[in-house]
Amino acid sequence: MIIDPRTAAVFFSVTAMTLLVLAFFSFRRRLTPAIRLWLVSLLVHAAAWSLVASRGEVPGWASSVLAFSLLSLHHALVLASLLRFYDLPLRRHWPYWPVPLMAAGLLWFAGNPAASQMVGGLIFALQMALVGALLFTRSDSWPGLRIVIGGTALAGSALLLLRVALQLTDSALPRELLTPSPEQSGIFLFGFIFRLVFAFSFLLLLEAQRYEELRVLATRDPLTGARNRRSFFELVEQEVARQRRSGEALTLMILDLDHFKQVNDDYGHLAGDQVLREVKAAIEHLLRLPDSLARYGGEEFCILAPNTDAGGGATLAERVRNGIAGLTLTIGGKNLQPVTASIGVATLAVGESVANVDELLARADAALYQAKNAGRNRVVIAAPAICAGVPEGLNAALSAMK
Repeated sequence: MIIDPRTAAVFFSVTAMTLLVLAFFSFRRRLTPAIRLWLVSLLVHAAAWSLVASRGEVPGWASSVLAFSLLSLHHALVLASLLRFYDLPLRRHWPYWPVPLMAAGLLWFAGNPAASQMVGGLIFALQMALVGALLFTRSDSWPGLRIVIGGTALAGSALLLLRVALQLTDSALPRELLTPSPEQSGIFLFGFIFRLVFAFSFLLLLEAQRYEELRVLATRDPLTGARNRRSFFELVEQEVARQRRSGEALTLMILDLDHFKQVNDDYGHLAGDQVLREVKAAIEHLLRLPDSLARYGGEEFCILAPNTDAGGGATLAERVRNGIAGLTLTIGGKNLQPVTASIGVATLAVGESVANVDELLARADAALYQAKNAGRNRVVIAAPAICAGVPEGLNAALSAMK
């Protein structure tokens, strides 16, 4: 089946405009730089193919030089939108360099349709290869989508290079873009497939990114970036349930920054926010990979350390306490007084269990208050339950008898 090139050009223009309208109304409330560039690329794409379809009705330079330059600009905008999506810089606007090269090449070979098509094919192949290379060199949570888009772009680049090579060796190939032929039909068909694959895959990437943003908002503290209280409780429940099955040790600690209200009173709440962020960063630097940190509320943080006994928990807590005390905090060029923390540690020993998460948190919280009452800037280890499964009141009585 041979596709009529002019009909294909009209179809490309109409589908690009349709997708533009649908995407605009879908994303109008969250037009990020990446989405804006992509929408502009669709508009440019529609304009370019409308000029191609109007060949014979518009000046020749408009349906050739201008149309192909706009198609090159479309590919440049697609690449720029992907760079914005991955927060990569657009230094010297390098994605747009092929556009003036396209215009110059077409003007140079004006009146030579075969050479013009080869120039266009080479530049389009380069631009599609850049899109593929960008996607294959990224690292994110959506490798499948990247492989689909990048693989399609590289396949399109290879197809265009093959067409240029055939044009150099086979004089029977059509020299005009709008001359119907099996070869031209194949190019148009692949172009349509590529547009569909890229459009829908890019939409899926945008939605996947949006989902990730919502997940972060739901699970992370907006000020420090640590886990929020809700997600931390869910994690503790999972770990307590796992500990109940495996019998491994589990340590939970609650730390409170000493005299933090004084920091807010003396330097302002913005300074207090900066202190919280720097303390969070310092704690994370001291934790092991399996450990988790959360902002419990105000100036309190929680740390969960799986497979960690009382001795390991005490060592980790002291490391955290010393790390916070050793911070040099500067606000407005002035050094703050040293910030210290009191830490309460509760451990589920091997084979020990608790009825629920609140029981473990209560033990860590009680140890924290002991640390506060004992003078602050210290670690207190909560007394372990003497007999796993024995009621808490009986355990307290046994402890008093010791």
